[in-house]
Amino acid sequence: MYKDSKKLSGVFVGQPVLAQILKYISKDDIESIASRHKSDRYVKKFTTHDHLASLLFGVMSFSHSLRELVIILAAEQNKLLHLSIDYKVSRTTFARANNSRNPKVFEGIYHSILRRHRHFLRDSHLCKAEVSRLYALDSTTITLFSDILKGTGKPSYADGRQKGGIKAHTVINVEEGVPCMVKFSKAAKGDVKFMGMAAKLPKDSFMAMDKAYSDHAMLEKLSKRSIWYVSRLKDNVKYKVLKVLDGFKLAPGWDTARERVLRDDVISVSIPKKRNRHICRRIEYLGIVKDRNGKEHEKLFVFSTNNLKLPAQTIAGIYRNRWQIELMFKSIKQNFPLKYFYGESVNAIKNQIWAALIACILLTIVHREALKKQKWAFSNVVSLVRRLLMNYIDIHLILASPNMFADNIRGRPPPERNLFSLAGINL
Repeated sequence: MYKDSKKLSGVFVGQPVLAQILKYISKDDIESIASRHKSDRYVKKFTTHDHLASLLFGVMSFSHSLRELVIILAAEQNKLLHLSIDYKVSRTTFARANNSRNPKVFEGIYHSILRRHRHFLRDSHLCKAEVSRLYALDSTTITLFSDILKGTGKPSYADGRQKGGIKAHTVINVEEGVPCMVKFSKAAKGDVKFMGMAAKLPKDSFMAMDKAYSDHAMLEKLSKRSIWYVSRLKDNVKYKVLKVLDGFKLAPGWDTARERVLRDDVISVSIPKKRNRHICRRIEYLGIVKDRNGKEHEKLFVFSTNNLKLPAQTIAGIYRNRWQIELMFKSIKQNFPLKYFYGESVNAIKNQIWAALIACILLTIVHREALKKQKWAFSNVVSLVRRLLMNYIDIHLILASPNMFADNIRGRPPPERNLFSLAGINL
């Protein structure tokens, strides 16, 4: 019994948690994108909306297989009415949709969510550099499980079965913390071939990337488009020093005793098969890093950038923000493990990856709202949603007041009965 039923009456709502989260997706956007790609053409049941809701249910509930997912959906059939699914989803129907529906549909839905909620996602605390429009470029490999790898020796496969994985090349806005551009390739394909993603950024943007992206012809194109990059220079790059910046400026309040600039030069690097050369800066920077045990030690970084005006330590700070994309990859892989796929085709794999990205951005929105009232870790929000996914509880109210039930429920629930208690065995 509740001490104050009126106080808790607002906790229970008429829709399960999953339906509350899906409200962040515009149904008009789904219909428009589905119409553009003709993904609902000749489809009587299991439309794009139903497919998306079912995939999100599987990703958020961490269902390990298509059979398991379909069984759980059947068990929750009466609650699926709130998701506009008023029929039983069969495994054949689900598998056919996974294999035939174009992944561009879910990619479009993801970007529609990002456009609608971009202003809400932005958090200046995530960006620790003194610049605006800061992006990070990197890739991560998603390993495919053993069942997919059986009989996949065909050399014509375009998405990495032979190497046992698919690589997601990703660009994030550091202030948003979620992907804004994603492309897929074979796991063995080099990152440098996807540097063209940086060229699509707005003018005067900053891009932080690691030394794997060392295509000086593309870096020259970025310079001509006024897109500033910060990367690490490879050891084997041959360059010519044009100017030694001995009197480089230091930003106010910078601790020169711990971190310092050793050298700052303007250099030129040859471009293969081109007569012109790429002009950039080479900065030797002695920074402080922590090892796995938390112990600090000095490390030498050699940065390259096409920005010739910013102080050297600001360039180092921009590169330090590249770590945000590593944290984003880690968060997705920990909270939405892509170890078990609901199909073996290219479409099925890509559709599930996009569903995981959509789940990530939706729960990021929920997390940012929760932070206004309580300090929540993102992983804790994901765990709570996973356990309450089909419960009729106001998820926003619970996140705002997590101790509401503990403060208003009298007594303790009866102990759970198990096989040992039924047999009269006391443990």
